[in-house]
Amino acid sequence: MSNLKICNRCVLNENYPGVKISDSQKCSCCTDMFGDTYKNYRAAFKNYQEFKKGIKNFTGKHYALLMLSGGKDSTYLLNELVNKYGINVLGFSVKHPFESEVALNNINSLIQKIPFEHIHLSLNTKVYKKIMQKVFSLKRDDIFSERLPCTVCGYITEIAGVTMAYMHKIPYVVYANDPLQILNTDYNIKKDLENMIKICGKADVYSLFGKDIIDEIIRAEEDELPTIVTPYVAMMDSYNENEIIEKLKAENLYRGDSVQTYCSLVPLLNYYSFSKYNSY
Repeated sequence: MSNLKICNRCVLNENYPGVKISDSQKCSCCTDMFGDTYKNYRAAFKNYQEFKKGIKNFTGKHYALLMLSGGKDSTYLLNELVNKYGINVLGFSVKHPFESEVALNNINSLIQKIPFEHIHLSLNTKVYKKIMQKVFSLKRDDIFSERLPCTVCGYITEIAGVTMAYMHKIPYVVYANDPLQILNTDYNIKKDLENMIKICGKADVYSLFGKDIIDEIIRAEEDELPTIVTPYVAMMDSYNENEIIEKLKAENLYRGDSVQTYCSLVPLLNYYSFSKYNSY
């Protein structure tokens, strides 16, 4: 263990799949990530500026579909979009087998306190669990292996939200990713759908979402699909986690904390990361 190479910036070790530690003790993630970070920030900033410009001239029913998890960030963003900017938002949540009870209670409370429409989509639990079991059992040795279960779950939520927005002709899908999650969003639904099909197989993707809508998304041009917007990433200099929590608590819009609103798979995910990759 004493000879194990560890990155002196992020403390990843050389056992992490796909990671190489240089002689200067920097891992390949730290040295390679800046290009992707800048690319994602530019995409986030561009999309957010377009989102703001289009509000006044929009004549449809819902201007944005907001991915609502019941956590502090999406709760605060919902309140801002609806009560501060007067945007007609469709709140969207995915009812999956591992949903936090605290997060669910927060969502139900918001429905009573904020004037917005909400869809809580129920996916096929059997297929959902089958996909996650497959993902946990996959043997891969690349940089995405350790986070694969979370990545696939993110794909499921993203595809569900984008397909819902597409069917309702909603131009924007809004995510409440905080600035530290800048690399968690690709801003390219077709690429993420393609990745999910490669990992899980087209049959299971069809079973979860429906063949017709998936094939329609695959055939669609990029400009025919909703645009993904991440306001907190675009405004990273003004993001203040403590201020968000303080304001939400003052208005009685949020209960619990970030840990309590995580999905119930977090303990298993930590064990998976530690036992397979000596990471957590």
